[in-house]
Amino acid sequence: PKVVKAKADATYTATFKQKTRKYTITWLDDEGNLIDETQVAYGKLPTHDDPTLEETESSTYVFKGWNPEPAKVTGDATYTAVFEEVPKAEATEAPETYTVTWLDDEGDVIDTTTVQAGQVPAHDAPAREATEKYSYIFEGWTPEPVEATADAAYTAVFTEALRSYDITWLNDAGETIDTTQVPYGEMPEHDDPVKAATDTATYTFAGWEPELAPVTGKATYTATFTETVTGETDPETEDADMAEGNSVVVRFEYADGTLINYPQS
Repeated sequence: PKVVKAKADATYTATFKQKTRKYTITWLDDEGNLIDETQVAYGKLPTHDDPTLEETESSTYVFKGWNPEPAKVTGDATYTAVFEEVPKAEATEAPETYTVTWLDDEGDVIDTTTVQAGQVPAHDAPAREATEKYSYIFEGWTPEPVEATADAAYTAVFTEALRSYDITWLNDAGETIDTTQVPYGEMPEHDDPVKAATDTATYTFAGWEPELAPVTGKATYTATFTETVTGETDPETEDADMAEGNSVVVRFEYADGTLINYPQS
């Protein structure tokens, strides 16, 4: 709990929040000089604006990409710009650009971006909304992105994972016995609970309410029991009545709805 002024011995438990780590990505020009440093989260694909190299009297320079090719972040990394030298006599206009269309797995457009000729297009991982039965994990794009030579379209690929749900088991007093995780579509199961006998009754597990059904979401089941009522006579009274030749009356109490079955001596 929250720390308060001490009035007695106390125990406090530390709580933590999980946060995805970020790593330093260093971007260098073709001579090893620092262009930029960025912080990118683990598992993300690092990207950077295309750098430029100042032209000389005889040449211009066209950015061709990074060496090595950027990959999903697993730690600090360094990428060096690669330029192609073009003599001014052969220099042309700025590199041609192409349109890249990113689609979800149902063919709907997620995004549209542009990429320069010769570059490999990249996009952040999309998400697909979970259903009652499945959650979805992004696996990549199909076809696999390649250097741009024309307009292109890429479709997200997801794998489905069967969802599991919390099943809560209660006793007949509404108290939690257990909580289990059961995959969608499977039949929940639990060991039969036991209810302690009293001075006047014993209890036999009769089943769950409602009736167990294949899992389609969170569910709660309550144990039901059959009650068997027990009775006792006063031995001294019984002996005296028998000695006098009187009938002995034995009184038993039964719960409403219980089948009456006189105990055999």
